[in-house]
Amino acid sequence: MDRKIVIGRQDGGTVLLHFLYNGLGLSHGEIKRLKFSDGIKIDGKSVTVRHTLAVGEVLTLCPPQKSSENIPLCDIPLDIVYEDGDILAVNKPSGLAVHPSAGNREQTLAGAVMNYYKNTSFVFRAVSRLDKYTSGIVVVAKNAPCAYKLCREFEQNSVKKTYVGITERPIDPPKGEINAPIARQEGSVIKREVKKSGKPAVTAYETVETQREGTLLRLYPLTGRTHQIRVHLAYAGCPLKYDFLYGREEEGKHFLLHCQGLEFSHPSTGQRLVLTAPAPFLKAGKEDF
Repeated sequence: MDRKIVIGRQDGGTVLLHFLYNGLGLSHGEIKRLKFSDGIKIDGKSVTVRHTLAVGEVLTLCPPQKSSENIPLCDIPLDIVYEDGDILAVNKPSGLAVHPSAGNREQTLAGAVMNYYKNTSFVFRAVSRLDKYTSGIVVVAKNAPCAYKLCREFEQNSVKKTYVGITERPIDPPKGEINAPIARQEGSVIKREVKKSGKPAVTAYETVETQREGTLLRLYPLTGRTHQIRVHLAYAGCPLKYDFLYGREEEGKHFLLHCQGLEFSHPSTGQRLVLTAPAPFLKAGKEDF
């Protein structure tokens, strides 16, 4: 759905790029996608982001439609946490990738959601995502305007996220905050590392319980970097158990990390929405293992 904004007096004389960033709060990625799809128009005509806005002009943003035609359908039952006309939230199991990839196209969450809506015109817009072996809540927007709003909320770190995970050993101190920038590891496509030149990353945590099998932590990522929790725990000297990238791999086993809760503003009503999903590796009704 296109978005139209009439330029008011306070924004007259502003460079369009600055208005998109500061006035509308769009991310660099959102602006880039709009530019490449010729989705930025003033009074119906295409303009560059260097355009200087004038009072009374009508700015139209035309978000590109994401094609879901190349997502193979798969008949996997969905564990639905929440659903309304704008949002679908599901509890993704460990071992299921969110999107199709070169080595894994047939069994994905995207395919399961598309199968769930196979009798409707539906575009898969996941506004949150998890690693293949991280279980928990994934939020899917049902329309483009809601996708834009939710993506901005995640990018601006205004979504409250709660995870639980089991580490190889206790963390010291048992409660605290890991503040360490994260960057892609040189020579690797997927692996990240703590590096001074990286992007800011902060993870708060608290110990729930320590047993012989490991230590259960509750984790609150305050930023949203790739592999953030896994990288930070390894940096702190207590990687997740069985983490094949950042800890000690054990054949046939996978790390235990779960997105247990998300709290954010509903894109249509503005009301705070609190979603929860129990971790499959914890005992029913208890935060122990």
